[in-house]
Amino acid sequence: MVIWLLSSIQMGIPTPEYIRSVVLPAFVVVAVSCCIPSILRFVMPIGWLRFMIVLLVSLGASTFSILFLGCRPHERNMLIEMVFSKLRKVRQ
Repeated sequence: MVIWLLSSIQMGIPTPEYIRSVVLPAFVVVAVSCCIPSILRFVMPIGWLRFMIVLLVSLGASTFSILFLGCRPHERNMLIEMVFSKLRKVRQ
């Protein structure tokens, strides 16, 4: 809470705009990233298969929610371009 107040005051962003552009997308990302793997965890029986599936679904849900729910289009394009440029360097 204190960090939120300090950052909005220090950066000169009005509080409603800060909530709409920073806090709300972060909340949506956390909610989506936690809900989907939690459902799988309770539905599947205990074991390595459940561990691996929940791990992969968690990674996918986090990536999807960050890219498509937490980022604006220009931020998404920048992140995708950064990942592809790193992959091109590794491939060479």
